[in-house]
Amino acid sequence: MMNEIDIVESTMSTDVGDTTANRFRYQWVCSAISCCALLDDKADIEEVFCEHHEDILLKRRDGKYIGVQVKTRDSTQPLWSASDEIVLKSFARFTVLNLQFPGQFCEFTFSTNHPMQSRRNGQDVCYLLDSIKSHVNYDEVERAGQTFIKRIAKIAEVSEDDTFKSLKKVTASSSFPKLRDATVRLIADLSEVWSRGSEITYERITDVAKCSALQAMITRFEGSPFVYLQTAYEQGFSFQPYAQIAAMAASAYSDEAMEFLRYLISSEYQSQIADALPLRYSALQVQIDAAMQEVSDPLQECAAEDLRSAVGRICLRENNDEELLSIICDEAEFYFDGQRSETEAAALIANRVELYLKEQGT
Repeated sequence: MMNEIDIVESTMSTDVGDTTANRFRYQWVCSAISCCALLDDKADIEEVFCEHHEDILLKRRDGKYIGVQVKTRDSTQPLWSASDEIVLKSFARFTVLNLQFPGQFCEFTFSTNHPMQSRRNGQDVCYLLDSIKSHVNYDEVERAGQTFIKRIAKIAEVSEDDTFKSLKKVTASSSFPKLRDATVRLIADLSEVWSRGSEITYERITDVAKCSALQAMITRFEGSPFVYLQTAYEQGFSFQPYAQIAAMAASAYSDEAMEFLRYLISSEYQSQIADALPLRYSALQVQIDAAMQEVSDPLQECAAEDLRSAVGRICLRENNDEELLSIICDEAEFYFDGQRSETEAAALIANRVELYLKEQGT
C-alpha cells in the first residue's frame, strides 16, 4: 500500500495538527467516521490515511485522493469567513498539495463543526467557491472572488491562475458533528454500515465506536474478570480517573496535604482498592493473581497478560465533558497558584459553567 504512488511515500514537515487533547480526540472520532465508508459497499472509498498530508486522506477506488481538513471552533467564536486566517491557510495548503501532486487529487474538503458566513458580501466561503467553479478562467471571476484567490495565492506563494484551478476542487462543509456529538454520529454511522449492527445491542455498538476512535477493538470473554484488549493503536490507551486530588501550594497545611497524597499512592492504601485499577503496578498484580485463582481458561490468562500490557501503555485521560474540564482547569490554575481565593475561583467557574450550559441548551 505504501509503495503505490508518491503521495503516500512522501512526507510534509509542515503538518503540525491541533494542540489540545480534546481537538485531537475529536479528529480521531471524525477519522473513524470516515473509516465507516470502508464498510459501505455503496461508498467509493477503499483506503483511509490519518495525519498524512492532511488530517484525513481518502483514497477512492479509481486511485484519486480526497484531502480533508478538520477544523473546530467553540460555539462562542465567530462564524467562519473568507477573511479568516485559518481558512486562507487551509486553502493555501490545498493549493500547494494540488500542485505538488498533479492529477492525483480530485477533491479537497474544509470540514468543520462550526457554521459559516452565509451573507453574499465577500465573506461567504461556500458562495465564493461556487462562484469560482462556475467560471472557466480566473479573469472571469467576480471582484470578491479574485480578492479571495489573491490572498490564498500570496500565502501559497503561487500564481493566481494555479490557485484558481486548485480552488475549483475545494468544497467547504459545516456538517461535521459538534464537539460533544461526535461519538453519537460515529455510533449512528457504524450501525448503518456494519452488517452485524442490527444484531447487537446499542451498548455494544457504543463500545465498538469508542474503540474505533482509538483504532482498537475490545472483546469481552464470557465470565472473564478482565477486559481483553487487542489493539493497533501504537501510542497507548486511555483511562478515566476515579478521583482527581491536588494540594494547593499556598495552603497553610501543605505539609499535611502532601502527606495525605503520599498515603493515597502508598502500597498500604493502593492494595485496598477493589472497584478500580490501582496506580501501583504491584497492587494491580495482586488483584490479577486473586482473580486468576478463580479461573483456569488459557484465554483468561491471555486476557490477564494483555491487561498488564495495556496498563503499562496508558497515556490518555478520558474526560466526560472536555469543555467543562477546560473551564475548571483554567480557573483552578489561578487558585492553586494562590492568585485567587477559593470563593473567587468557585464563583468564576460557576459563572462560566452556567454560560456554557445555557449555550448548549441544557
